[in-house]
Amino acid sequence: MTAGTRNGTHHHVVIGDGLVALEFVSNLSLRRGDRLSVIGPQVVQLGRGIAYAQAPKDAAWRYAFLLNSPSDGLDPEFTDWMRDRWGDIQDTMHGRRPDWLASAKPYLARDDIGALNPPREIYGDYLRQQAQGVLDRLKRTGVQVSQVSETVVDLKVSPYGFDVLLHSGDVLSAETVDVAIGGPSNQRFQGDDGPNRYPQLSGNEQDIADRLRPGLSVCCIGSNATMLDALRLCQAVLDEPDIRFTALSTSGQLPAALYAPYPRRMMTEPDLGGPYETAKGFLAAVRGEMQKAERAGDRMAEMRAGFRKVFMEQGLATFLPDHDEARKAIGPISTWLLGGTRDAIEDFDRLTKTGQTRIITARVHQIETGRDGAVVHYEDATGAPLTHKADIVLNCAGPGRGFNFDPLTTSLINRGWVSICPVSNGQGVSA
Repeated sequence: MTAGTRNGTHHHVVIGDGLVALEFVSNLSLRRGDRLSVIGPQVVQLGRGIAYAQAPKDAAWRYAFLLNSPSDGLDPEFTDWMRDRWGDIQDTMHGRRPDWLASAKPYLARDDIGALNPPREIYGDYLRQQAQGVLDRLKRTGVQVSQVSETVVDLKVSPYGFDVLLHSGDVLSAETVDVAIGGPSNQRFQGDDGPNRYPQLSGNEQDIADRLRPGLSVCCIGSNATMLDALRLCQAVLDEPDIRFTALSTSGQLPAALYAPYPRRMMTEPDLGGPYETAKGFLAAVRGEMQKAERAGDRMAEMRAGFRKVFMEQGLATFLPDHDEARKAIGPISTWLLGGTRDAIEDFDRLTKTGQTRIITARVHQIETGRDGAVVHYEDATGAPLTHKADIVLNCAGPGRGFNFDPLTTSLINRGWVSICPVSNGQGVSA
């Protein structure tokens, strides 16, 4: 965001401490004497954000949460970084539950580190190192760099730029600002924050871990990556025979597991034709190309890579020039090409065979306190009203169509600086 300039040095502010904030910092064009302030609650760990955060050192579930994609599909440079540090990574992961090193053995036997889904915290270590290199480079060019461990609550236009209001009451003035705003938080269900009920996993991991006992039943609303994290949390704390885990999901399905092909081969690039007048016609072409790729032997990882290459090189507008029609296509394509962590999905399927995990097609309405735990009210695939009892209930449903944002994002939306697209539900910046 830019509002003006003034004589002398230029002060630029980046709000956020996650991967997007790091990308902003990495692409700045600042000169000697300019100032950069990066602001976020965990800004000393710039790049990690919530997704790749450090868990407490003594947490049983530390390093349990894995990347959705194999490292090669995420960032080949990260694969090289892991290879250089493989001895340290083995020492870190030795003796941890779930046994990630055991799952890695078939891939290590063929020296295919790039096929592994590493712990997200280890990827955070890599990002943290990258961030430090970027900040050091800026300092060497003479930029004055400050990392401010604070939360920004609002932005206001000033005659020469912006006033950045901090939770502490302090105000920073800057000519330009990059806002790495987060997406909406979980959609909420009535009663999802009662006794032994959690509206989200993030921030509640340790409390859930402390409450887990052998034989207690856990119910997750949703069947996405966060639900798979919840399963791995249970695996980290409990012996597997003691796990009782149910997922309630509108789809009734797990995401497709992402397997890196071996040996590496060229991805199948879709031939989407076009342009199309409507999202319906374009989506039919996408579905047809996915089926063609499946017949050619592609799994989800290759399909995702192929479509990503085409969209990055040509842009969605090439196929759907009408912006509203293009927005209609984003959601279905994202859902169709959704992939998940191979290790966790394989574990869920394996434990389903022993009766310890299951997934139920359900549209949840509310959760209430029962005589022994919580009772989840839902409709099944036919619309019939049913209930499910559980000792612990965790909301992993994702944002849905909700608009639950942090205070800063809410303020920017209210002022029209950020808009919500009524078609895609995405955020757009207009200032």
